[in-house]
Amino acid sequence: GMVTGTINFATTEAKAYTQDDLRIGYMLALQLASAISNAEHVRQLNEIQLAMEAYNTELIASNQELDAYNHTIAHDLKSPLTSIGLSADMVQRISKDALPPKAIQYLNNIKASSFKMADMIEQLLWLAKSRNANEIVSVVETKLPIDAAINRFQLQLDANNIEVIIGDELPSVMGHSQWLEEIFANLISNAIKY
Repeated sequence: GMVTGTINFATTEAKAYTQDDLRIGYMLALQLASAISNAEHVRQLNEIQLAMEAYNTELIASNQELDAYNHTIAHDLKSPLTSIGLSADMVQRISKDALPPKAIQYLNNIKASSFKMADMIEQLLWLAKSRNANEIVSVVETKLPIDAAINRFQLQLDANNIEVIIGDELPSVMGHSQWLEEIFANLISNAIKY
């Protein structure tokens, strides 16, 4: 539906071209138009391929920068967490006989929370490095992330006289344990707040 060029036949003789000549000229024009159109499509595809290669190169560079940033952040966050856990452990060791049971429980919670947070950071770092969704998803026993989420909020649950009731038959699910724990932690946190 677009003019791509013309084919001109010229002669000084009158009625030199027959109907067959015109049919041949028409067929030649169709073939040339198709060849020109194909050449244009190839040119456009080459441009798109070059653009995609450039974009892919940028994406790889961006992912490498993001990986480096994630590694730095994870390291920067894990160091103070380790210090918090070790400090709580030292306080507990130095004054274990002088501390009331509730204080020991709080120190144990501080240590457990700091180790849990370090594990979460490690999981996020692993997730950032994972490029294949099949590496991330596996069969997860639902009760394990639920129990972990409840343990994170046990002090708040006790302080507010909140009881969490878990059904007897929980199905296994396809997912990532850390993500599931975060889902249940958000639900429990919202239940405590509201």
